[in-house]
Amino acid sequence: MYIEDVNDLDKNTILLPEVMTELFEIEDDYERELIRLQIEDRADELGLKTKFNTLFRAKKKQLKEAMKAQKPAYAPHTNVTDFSCLEREGLEQLECGDWIADDKGIWTNTIAGPVYACRHPIYPVKELISSETGLCKVELHYLIRGKIKSLIVDKSTIASKSSIVKLADNQIDVDSNSASFLMRYLSDVLALNQETIQECASTSKLGWIRQKDQLTEKPKMFLPYDQDNIVFDNEQSVKSLFESIEEHGSRDTWYDIVKEIRQKHNNEIGIYFAASFASILLEHVNALPFIVSLWGGSGAGKTVSLMLATSVWANPAEGKYITDAKATTTAMEIRLNILNSLPMTLDDIAQIKNRYDDDFSQLIYQWCAGQGRERSNVNLGLNKQTSWKNCTLTNGERSLVDETTQGGAVNRVIDIEHKGEPLYPGNYGNKVANILRDNYGFAGREFVEVVKHYDTMLPEDKISYQDGERTIICNSIADIMEKWEKAIKSTAEAQGEEKEDKQVMPMALILTADEMIEKYMFNDNVRIDLDYAISCLKNRGEVSENKRAYEYMCGVVEANQNHFADNKDELWERPTENWGFWVDGMDVVAIIPSVFNKLVKEGNFQAKAFRSWARDNGILQCDNGRFDKSYRRNGSVKKYVTFDMNHDSDNSFKQVSDDELEELPFT
Repeated sequence: MYIEDVNDLDKNTILLPEVMTELFEIEDDYERELIRLQIEDRADELGLKTKFNTLFRAKKKQLKEAMKAQKPAYAPHTNVTDFSCLEREGLEQLECGDWIADDKGIWTNTIAGPVYACRHPIYPVKELISSETGLCKVELHYLIRGKIKSLIVDKSTIASKSSIVKLADNQIDVDSNSASFLMRYLSDVLALNQETIQECASTSKLGWIRQKDQLTEKPKMFLPYDQDNIVFDNEQSVKSLFESIEEHGSRDTWYDIVKEIRQKHNNEIGIYFAASFASILLEHVNALPFIVSLWGGSGAGKTVSLMLATSVWANPAEGKYITDAKATTTAMEIRLNILNSLPMTLDDIAQIKNRYDDDFSQLIYQWCAGQGRERSNVNLGLNKQTSWKNCTLTNGERSLVDETTQGGAVNRVIDIEHKGEPLYPGNYGNKVANILRDNYGFAGREFVEVVKHYDTMLPEDKISYQDGERTIICNSIADIMEKWEKAIKSTAEAQGEEKEDKQVMPMALILTADEMIEKYMFNDNVRIDLDYAISCLKNRGEVSENKRAYEYMCGVVEANQNHFADNKDELWERPTENWGFWVDGMDVVAIIPSVFNKLVKEGNFQAKAFRSWARDNGILQCDNGRFDKSYRRNGSVKKYVTFDMNHDSDNSFKQVSDDELEELPFT
């Protein structure tokens, strides 16, 4: 290489033809001109500047004439591709301007001679306009080792030299030298074939898809089942998830094992199973997302039940559809956004709890709010906020509710405890799991069709019920849900209970799905018992965070009596750590403020909110205008948090609304 180091050129070499050849082989115009100027400066040092420039102009003219002479010979190929793979796909050949494009690759002539954009066929087949953002993506097809592959990329990716090289990760022949030529080729083809290349609506979400600006009309398109009308443009980033949502194996085999399980009339499995179907109903009744948590001891059959719920839609095998609990919360947010209407199934919630020190109320709020966090992008703007409207199914060995601190979060969880014998005794669980791994995905598609067409069914085919002597026909899915809301509330009231509204709604939706799948899919007279369903719901006031904090603190004090002196006058001589003293027998306890705050925090409660609530409800003994009480102890006055251990909750607890609970001034 003569021009590798320009300073090495001398009078004997600087005017050689090889120098000019190497110079014109540089594809990048800027880089070529930069090297030319360096050689010109070196020629000037050697007293050969004029001769060098004369030779340069002559070489440039020669190459131009040679290119003109070559062009007619390639005229039949310069304007239209000659890809055999296009014929295999039943697609028209594409106009490609000055590019020669055939099965050997894509190239064109330049001043420096022929240059390749790509050494295998590649071509755009669709422009995809996002129904959520309006932004454009391009679907590319390319031929590698005789196989046609597809890739969807942002249009900006193929419009930038620095970005287009990333296509190499997908086996596309592109590097830093050919990037600008591949970019120009694809741009030319897109511009020249606007009538040939199809423009389609696309989405990055699964489940129900609304067209842009569609607000009130119920969506009719459901991905991945309706891809004739809209394209899923996020397949590459969630390939394993997307491919898991399919019909596989034998429909009859799946239905047979599920009917066998249903005949056992297990309400725990019934609620869990129906919740998987209920997930796609939220969009149609404008309900908020919710969580169903099945918990109990090891070997209870929780994982098999999760596989059963997953098999409605997808492959329930490990590493497929079921979410890995080790994933970050951001990754799960992205997954929720993609699933959209489909349920998120999550095995062993304890792995997430551990990362949140067993307090993940905010995570529950986020999942059940149906929106992710706002995040900025590299351009200092805001990315489109993630959103979803679905159900999350989890399991674990401990109650999700008991581990959740904030009452508002508790309201969003249907907590199902398994007691007694395993759900799938003996080797039955293994049998069920093996069948589900090989047969799945049929019921989801069929239920979607039921939901799509329910509103247009004949009255005699719709769900109805008796109200006195009247027969009420449920003309919409919302009507079915309303029926169950009324049934839950009236039955609970007859039992002397009042259930939380945010608990009633998801259970009514689960019972709605349960009734629909029984009538239109299984027809086996197996239904969830209403009384059992109601027993899973929390009563009003039962989810008060501060009430639970009080019960927790009473339990901690009782379990650690050795840390308290018998009375305020007793000198502290015990070897254990001093937490405080008993004021009035075992009924009233005074706790050192720092110890009190530490214990409350360890219980995942808010000390300030708890003290305020306890004072307002007469649980705390306080000096005027304070949250503590002063005592003379061991010769000095000290402040203590003093509260009644046997406070009558029935008479003194103040009922507050969900909104009031969620607006407490937490610190």
